Amino acid sequence: MRPNAPSAVNDASPRPTGAPNIVVPFVLRYLRAETVAAVPDARFVDVSSDNYAYWRLLSDLCEECETFLIVEHDMAPTRAQIDAICACPEPWCSAEYQMDDIVAAAFGFVKFDAQILGVLGVVLSSILSQHRVWSGLDSMVIAELHRRGYKEHVHQPPVRHLHEPAPPPEQRRRILTKLHYVGKGRYINGVPASDFQTDDPQVVATCLESNLYEDVSPIRKVRKPDDAVLHSGERVHTPEIVKFVPFVSEPGTAILSKESPQPNSEPGPIGKSESPL
Repeated sequence: MRPNAPSAVNDASPRPTGAPNIVVPFVLRYLRAETVAAVPDARFVDVSSDNYAYWRLLSDLCEECETFLIVEHDMAPTRAQIDAICACPEPWCSAEYQMDDIVAAAFGFVKFDAQILGVLGVVLSSILSQHRVWSGLDSMVIAELHRRGYKEHVHQPPVRHLHEPAPPPEQRRRILTKLHYVGKGRYINGVPASDFQTDDPQVVATCLESNLYEDVSPIRKVRKPDDAVLHSGERVHTPEIVKFVPFVSEPGTAILSKESPQPNSEPGPIGKSESPL
């Protein structure tokens, strides 16, 4: 066990009046001591029971009707970043952080105000039960909120993500590509369902090939998906992970239960897959 790491949910401890409602969804072997130190007053919730525990946690938080801040188990925000996002009057706030070669805002550090929890709850309940797994949850919810006209307020500077090592200073310079999201409810796992920039040519090629993004980089000519190639010159085909967001046809009209999918369609526990969150 990591130093000072909780071994179970600690929501039995009363929160001081006026203290922010900070929640840390965690899997013990991935919980970082730096995260525990950053938010010692948080409620730590073990989500390792199955791949749908994170979805259930978010659904329960919506039902509590109280503003909450999610700090995932490998994030290390500063106290200033926590205070700023908690004090912000915007209904949906987040901060960017490093994810592979992408710097974007997702659920690693995100605040949902009580005024938006009704919408968030409907979006969560509208996800088809077999797709409520933790790995694509943030992409699905963000894309659907954007489709409904909601936009997150992104705070700066970026939050430190301990899962991602800092890039070496000697990393060779590459062309920065600015991508504009036109997916309208579709997403690629691991790629933000929003505008972002990247210098990774393979990420650029995959995004353009998917037809979910347009190259809007200044000065340079906008590339078409047919022109997307890797360094080797090999054609990039649409990956299988490109798919429609799995919502019911009319989100909100069919409120699905919190039961897990049937055993024959349920993935294994989080602990048996790659690092969650």
